[in-house]
Amino acid sequence: MKFKQNLRTRLVIAFFLLTLTLCGAFAIGIFSIIHSLESDLFYRHLDQDAEWIIKAAKKESAPVLPSGIKLYIVNDTPPPDFPEYLKDLKKDHAEIILDNEAYHVVIREEGAIRYYLVQDQSQFESLEQSIGITIIIGFIIALAGSIWLGYATANRIIAPVIELSSWVKNIDLADTELKDIARDYSNDEVGLLANAFSQYAQKLQVFLEREKLFTGDVSHELRTPLMVISSSCELLLAEESHDDKRHEIITRIHRSSKIMRSLVDTFLTLSRENKNPSANFSAFKAKQIVQEEIDDLKNISGANKLKPSLIADCDLIVEGVPQMFRVVIRNLLRNALHHTQQGSILVKIYPDSIHVEDSGSGIPEEFKNSIFKRHYRVASLENKSQGEGIGLSIVKRICDFHGWQIGVEAVQPHGSRFIITFAPSEK
Repeated sequence: MKFKQNLRTRLVIAFFLLTLTLCGAFAIGIFSIIHSLESDLFYRHLDQDAEWIIKAAKKESAPVLPSGIKLYIVNDTPPPDFPEYLKDLKKDHAEIILDNEAYHVVIREEGAIRYYLVQDQSQFESLEQSIGITIIIGFIIALAGSIWLGYATANRIIAPVIELSSWVKNIDLADTELKDIARDYSNDEVGLLANAFSQYAQKLQVFLEREKLFTGDVSHELRTPLMVISSSCELLLAEESHDDKRHEIITRIHRSSKIMRSLVDTFLTLSRENKNPSANFSAFKAKQIVQEEIDDLKNISGANKLKPSLIADCDLIVEGVPQMFRVVIRNLLRNALHHTQQGSILVKIYPDSIHVEDSGSGIPEEFKNSIFKRHYRVASLENKSQGEGIGLSIVKRICDFHGWQIGVEAVQPHGSRFIITFAPSEK
């Protein structure tokens, strides 16, 4: 589940909703009590007054009424001072609110005579409005206070989480004396999380140390036999008894041994974290390296009669590590060879890009975003391909290392075109 709000915001929202619920329930309760008391007290009081006032009205034409109460007696026609708001009333009890005035009315019928007992409740309604305004103001203040309290509480709650996040963000696995962050936390949920992070960081540190030793050992042990191969080739090339064919073979072996030595350094560089990769960059001509890789591929293509060709309209100068660029071109050419049974493989050099194009089986549109993942192979092409799904992953890593862009598009009627786009300055 994904949360769009951060933890602090969610805590503040929780405080706000809790306060809103409690204050809302409190306000509704207060208004309900006031309304209930109003109905119970005033109507009951008027009902009691109505009994003796009606009896007094029968005995005398103008009985003495309590303060704030008026009596209207309607026989056949209403009296001249009969208010308009009483004419349509049919209920025994009614509440009338007119602008700034409020009245409670009790209606009694005895034969053909109707008695209207009206009590002025304007002062009570004004008091009720004042209470309502006070409750609303208190409600708003409580909500504002809940937001402030929510932020204050949230800051205290998430402070350990922020500290833990900062530790994880700035962790240096190369530090041999890695701090055990779990010691700074109590045995609560955050402490358990800190302990899990600490243990995981220690495991990563051990793993990276083993990998570092492995890559260093492999690099050291590979250099010796490669140096033997290279020096042996140099001795053979120094002899003049070889024919041209044998001399060409020895030359390729010699060049391949040099490439292998540089590849060891290349993969060591990719396996290490390098904060300034451009420090080791140099300018080189792309055309020469591409042509060498095409020539080598022609010699190892075997039964496949495809002959990759180069079309270069310019001599592109690239900024980067030459041997890494060589690995990119080699893997793209081999990928094209694996997926092309007949047709052609072309490498085209442009002022700011290189295209490796084949007329093979092509790559379905839905797989184009996944082919650069390590060990990923297109399901429909698995039986045709001899690769392990690693070459294009290496290509992507090298391009990312240099800041180059790598993409793929379809070629009509079938086939694929891989495009390496270089930075504008690399022309």
